[in-house]
Amino acid sequence: MLVLVFLGVLLSFLVFESWLTRNRQQSGAVDQSILTDHMLAYHLDWDAIRDQKLLTYLYVKKVNAVVRYQNLAGVDYDQACDAIEYLLAHPELLPDIPLKRRPPLPEADDEYIRQLIAEGELNKAISYYAKLVDVDQFTAQQVIERMQRDQYIFNIEDTTVKNLLQQDDETQAVSLLREKYGLTQSEAIYAIDGILMKDIDDS
Repeated sequence: MLVLVFLGVLLSFLVFESWLTRNRQQSGAVDQSILTDHMLAYHLDWDAIRDQKLLTYLYVKKVNAVVRYQNLAGVDYDQACDAIEYLLAHPELLPDIPLKRRPPLPEADDEYIRQLIAEGELNKAISYYAKLVDVDQFTAQQVIERMQRDQYIFNIEDTTVKNLLQQDDETQAVSLLREKYGLTQSEAIYAIDGILMKDIDDS
């Protein structure tokens, strides 16, 4: 009789443990190993950082992102600032970010900013962008740095890559760009678009 009771208790325990494990997997729980980090263990709110408005603010207006996080997570302003700074420094922790990372600019303003970047006038470009779309300097700097990198990638000129493209070997061209210039897959494809577009313009 005792053996049957013991087996019943053991079976119940195993069923309960299996249910807990399944629930943890389904809830998409964050890997507990990252909670050794003080910032994450202290107050990073995972529900708050999935908020679409917060994610948009991260790449449009940092101050709004801080206030949004403060309200969603129920923390004070300084803690919210720390959280936003941490998220910006560790984008791998973010869920899918809206594709539209900055508001569209009037064509003349966009051209002027790109001209400033091409001339190396980054501080002027940052100040101009900040005033134009009413964002803080930190956010404007991030946008200008991304635009600068986009321009660099789009204007890469490489004879070997051009020869590979003429041979319709885009796969090898992508691999070469990634290895030689340290590009991601999408950046390499963007660079190829630039090379092909310049070839069309030159013909």
